[in-house]
Amino acid sequence: MALKMIEIHKESRKFEVTRRSISKDFVFVVDSEEFLELAEEQEVADADLTLVLDDDVMQRRILPYFISIIPVNYQFFLDEEVYVFLYAASVRAEQLSWRQWKLYVTFDIPDDNGQSQGGGGGESGPSDGEANSEEFTQFSFNCTAVFEKRQIGFLVESQRRSGLPGTASLVAGKMQPIGETEDGIEGADQPVRSFTFEITQYMPPSKLTYKYKRRLSRLVTAINKDDFFGNAPGSVMCVGANASGHLYQNVPVSLSFEIRPNFRWISVGTPSIAALEDTYIEIDGKKYVDTSTQFDTYVDDYFPSTANTYIDPPLPTGVHSGWSIVAYKYDKEIKTTEKVIVRRPSDRYIYLPEQTIFVNFSEFLL
Repeated sequence: MALKMIEIHKESRKFEVTRRSISKDFVFVVDSEEFLELAEEQEVADADLTLVLDDDVMQRRILPYFISIIPVNYQFFLDEEVYVFLYAASVRAEQLSWRQWKLYVTFDIPDDNGQSQGGGGGESGPSDGEANSEEFTQFSFNCTAVFEKRQIGFLVESQRRSGLPGTASLVAGKMQPIGETEDGIEGADQPVRSFTFEITQYMPPSKLTYKYKRRLSRLVTAINKDDFFGNAPGSVMCVGANASGHLYQNVPVSLSFEIRPNFRWISVGTPSIAALEDTYIEIDGKKYVDTSTQFDTYVDDYFPSTANTYIDPPLPTGVHSGWSIVAYKYDKEIKTTEKVIVRRPSDRYIYLPEQTIFVNFSEFLL
């Protein structure tokens, strides 16, 4: 429905500040020829006349449109920099004609300080002034260690059974196979950092459409090809989405994401994780996280340093997406001193999951 919303300035923008709360009132006139068409559909007599008694069916058809165009919250500035969020508290509608309605909208601070609607105002919220997180509404996270099978690990000590000649087949102080047998490499469960977070945004019914639902269904398992809330390209995957509501109020839409740290392999050096403190860059007066150093570094002198450069996403040279899969091929070798057959890694392969796609996460329309 094409709507025209006009603010009545002489009546609008009244506010009240008390010790306990703040409220502000707005007055609009909403105009649309389609209101008249709706009235004619209901076969309302004299639908072109003004000040006709309200029709119950018309109210049920028009009310969702009013709710969908009213903002969820409003920034009320207390001075040049400090503000608080006010939330839509009440709407009073007055019919002027079959094509015009007058709306009285009050914003205030609810008892829960807006937490049920994504509250947390000013610099106290999760954004802390970062320009790329202005659209936060609600934020929750969970950080844990998940265990995945790995065939190789850093060997800290290597010993051979007393009385046997020679030395142990694996040399300590470097990456070595785990659980070597005549048939292959058994491997072992090793911890992997997993960070999950959820963004809940309250969307108007006009935005939460079947079309948007289909879009989300295609974005699950997508990986970010650009910075996403200060996280490096290639490290964040959308792992789920859910929403529940009806067409008479803003609907909370929860998007779930998981972060796996990007990584690289080097042949000589010291293993490390990304710096604990973020560094920032400023572009056009806005603060952004510098994600170019957000990767872990592993050392393995069996192989050369990784050197591939992703074109999409644009990762630093040799850095791979945290969602990559690392696998090894092991060849049989004869250890001449003991005349035994051992297995040594001969090839290293780095894959991406088959269904992985890199997407600009602005497609989520947050």
